[in-house]
Amino acid sequence: MLASLALVSSFSLAATSAVAQTAAATNPEAKPETVQMAKFEVTGTLLKRIDTEGPAPVFIISRESIELSGSNTVQDVLKRIPSNFAGVNENVNNQGATGGSGAVNLRGLGAETTLVLVNGRRIAPLSAAGATSFVNINSLPLAAIERIEVLQDGASALYGSDAIGGVVNVILRRDYTGTEATFRYGNTFKTDVSEFRSSLVTGSAAGKASVLVVFDYFKRNSLLRNERAFLASADQRAHADGTDFRSPTGNPGTIILRPGSAYLTSTNPLNLPANPSGLFGIPNGSTGIFAPGGAAAFAATFLPGVERTFDFAGPNQIVPETKRFGIVTVASYQITDKISTFTEVGYNRNETAVFLAATPVTATGPVNIVPANNPFNPFGEAVNFRFRPLDVGPRTNFITSHNYRFLLGAKGEVFDTWSWEIGVLLNGDATQDLGFNYIVTTDVIAAASGTFARAPGQFLNVFGDKTGNSPQLLAALNNTITTNADLQQTAIDGKIAGEVIDLPGGPVGLAIGAEIRKERLDVFLDPLTQQGAFAGSGTRKNTFGLRNIKSAYAELNIPLVSKKQNYSWMQSAELQIAARTEDYDIRGLTKSNFKSTKPKYAIGMRPFKDLLVRASYAEGFRAPSLFELFSGANGSFPTVNDPLRNAADLTLTNAALLGSLRFWVPSTPAGATSVTLAGTGIAADDNQQVQQSQEGNPALLPETSKATYVGAVYNVPWVKGLTVSAGWSIIEHVNIIRLPSVSTPNTGVLHDPTLQFLVRRDPQSAADIAAGRPGRLSTNSAVPAIFLQYVNRALVETESYDFEVDYQWKSPTLGQFKHAVAVNYFASFKDQGTTTGAVTQNVDSAFSSQGTIPRVKINMENSWKWRQWTVSAFVNYSGEYNEFSTPKNAERDVEAYVTADIQASYKMRTPYLGGNTTVTVGLINATDVQPPFVSSNVSGSGNTGFDAQIADPRGRFFYVQMRQSF
Repeated sequence: MLASLALVSSFSLAATSAVAQTAAATNPEAKPETVQMAKFEVTGTLLKRIDTEGPAPVFIISRESIELSGSNTVQDVLKRIPSNFAGVNENVNNQGATGGSGAVNLRGLGAETTLVLVNGRRIAPLSAAGATSFVNINSLPLAAIERIEVLQDGASALYGSDAIGGVVNVILRRDYTGTEATFRYGNTFKTDVSEFRSSLVTGSAAGKASVLVVFDYFKRNSLLRNERAFLASADQRAHADGTDFRSPTGNPGTIILRPGSAYLTSTNPLNLPANPSGLFGIPNGSTGIFAPGGAAAFAATFLPGVERTFDFAGPNQIVPETKRFGIVTVASYQITDKISTFTEVGYNRNETAVFLAATPVTATGPVNIVPANNPFNPFGEAVNFRFRPLDVGPRTNFITSHNYRFLLGAKGEVFDTWSWEIGVLLNGDATQDLGFNYIVTTDVIAAASGTFARAPGQFLNVFGDKTGNSPQLLAALNNTITTNADLQQTAIDGKIAGEVIDLPGGPVGLAIGAEIRKERLDVFLDPLTQQGAFAGSGTRKNTFGLRNIKSAYAELNIPLVSKKQNYSWMQSAELQIAARTEDYDIRGLTKSNFKSTKPKYAIGMRPFKDLLVRASYAEGFRAPSLFELFSGANGSFPTVNDPLRNAADLTLTNAALLGSLRFWVPSTPAGATSVTLAGTGIAADDNQQVQQSQEGNPALLPETSKATYVGAVYNVPWVKGLTVSAGWSIIEHVNIIRLPSVSTPNTGVLHDPTLQFLVRRDPQSAADIAAGRPGRLSTNSAVPAIFLQYVNRALVETESYDFEVDYQWKSPTLGQFKHAVAVNYFASFKDQGTTTGAVTQNVDSAFSSQGTIPRVKINMENSWKWRQWTVSAFVNYSGEYNEFSTPKNAERDVEAYVTADIQASYKMRTPYLGGNTTVTVGLINATDVQPPFVSSNVSGSGNTGFDAQIADPRGRFFYVQMRQSF
């Protein structure tokens, strides 16, 4: 892991030394040759150096570690980094248009604050990422990766404004001669969630030219929620702290009497008992046809006062079906001894199928009715209804994204100690979201009255159980929706680096560079989507934005002390000073311009050979993304729990909720620490489906940050091969751009007293006034209950510690061993929603603005190589944390999640093919650990009962892999 490249260099030196010793033994008069180590560039500096360990803390994941871990995607690799928190997870279905995508989120500051590079240059973000602008790391074929370098301190001064949390630099394979083919199949032991991956790597060099081509194919089947017992139902009350998340719109549906209905009393045409609730639940097995028994007998089977629900968990996916195909080509040509050209071409196609339950249809109000002349209506009067037409089929979205990248550049050397490089980069991401089985609300209403133009004379039957409508009517109700998103990014960059002056400690290094980048985002929706015509969704608008970025940067490396000076108190020391200036010219609905110059200072010192002490201070700057500024209004209908109302009596003790109550009911006692509100008796107050609207904010301001890091690396001299490292970092991230969550305790729109201006409620009823509670969340279709807009929130301040132990040793008889432990300990995660809001300590909880932040995360790696055998075992630990339980109206503990992955490989010669065959078998989550139960919708997990950003719902997973080299 850390220092893997240094170990490779050490092995190379050892081999060179062994050869030299052999030569000396053969020829005693032979003079030892001086070996000149070649300098190379490592993430964290723009200047080439001999060693990987310098002022910047770089966590290196070698190709060997990637293969030993059993990872099958880049996200699988990166989620093992202890400092990576709460990134977008491809293994959950609630990501919408980002299904099948993955992101990395260093320090839990947000995926948009981690800069992802490929060979030191940018890769285009996912065009459909929406609120969070992030690079889909799964668009990078795993077979093309040589190593991954993770810079864990702020680096905006070196790489750009996105690097507030750090940098992930993916280094591609190159200089490979030969061919290797890999085939891998894996599955769970319970149901078919199979994965298949195949790759072909081929490379050659001839004269001055070299080329490497990588093909990679990946396919994974889906996992339905009903295929796992702990996910099978949205009614989670079987758990001690569980909530019933079932939808109030089901099939069979619910009939709603209109004001003044004859059936509210016992005096009615069918002589039914009075039904003052106004609700009739359709019974199971109903056909919706009341002949020959008559309307009275049919209506008598209805369930007065019953609201039929729908368990949406059954048909929904939790792991989406995904297919990916990628190709990467890396080539170079040596024009002269000092000048060469290079090119990188990459393309990745990602296909994901997302399945959701059939569209819910809620028909209320004066015109959204089943009229009296509907032949399935037994009441003889118009009624309203809630109904889910299951026979139309589940909503199905086929999401296809294309990520492409083309780089052409040249580099060379001048004046012996100087090098230069220029490049032209074209990259982008295009996503098409094609949805089927979507229903237009006005079509349903027309079909209920028999006036639907595409099915004239046919009436919708909402009184049956799952069937009862003609195929012609169902086909006519079916609609297709489309979303096309395109993000284009072009850049021209150049840099020059070398030595400017000699000091007693050595030559001073200087790097100077500049970049011009252009980004354009377009999101186009079909006309019906823009109108908000589809049931279960609101209006949406197209999005357009353009920004031009000009940047210039410089880095200075000053050697303060060197070994040749022979100081007893310091072997070596170096100072790094860097700065970057950026100018953002942004155009969309409005125009904006942001300018910033941010510095970084770092120092690395070796008091003696085996100890490196380093520290850094960096400032960061992130301009608003085009989507955050200009995203069109997007309507939706989430189901929420109103924390200020409850069907039963409700006692509020949480300070944030008491503050929110005072916003709506000023008469609430100012000094009260506990307020009890009488129950409303309205079941929907525990689980109300509301209208919500969200959009961008052209008035946003940039985010800024300050990061401080102190750390040390110690090569233990009395234990050969043992390296211990530790680091402490604190990052203050202010003016953060966020789309406020709806119901996250303390910080969500419904909880935070400073965000109540984004909430709309009905006027208080007389009972509400008497009880001292606010009115219901808006039930007026013209007034969204929740109005979300991107805002500059106040701050997040994180304090964390990184620890790593890396021990490698070998025995002539037992083979080679490697043991590594990487730990992240989060000491603090302070989160302030608004400048006037309270600062909350959200470490060890699911309450942060970025999701779940466990206090402790650990990854342990062990491997053993002996002859043709390689065996490895990884242990992944994510500590316990707190979440909010709706039934308890208080916090509850979520237990730690610990999994173990094991693998064994055997490598043998294949004489007829002239290469090697390696057979690998392994288990992911070998002990079949089930995800810990969570009672709320933490981290956007879709009320599934588990935390999707912590745990994997698939269970024990086996794989078999064969690799053939030629």
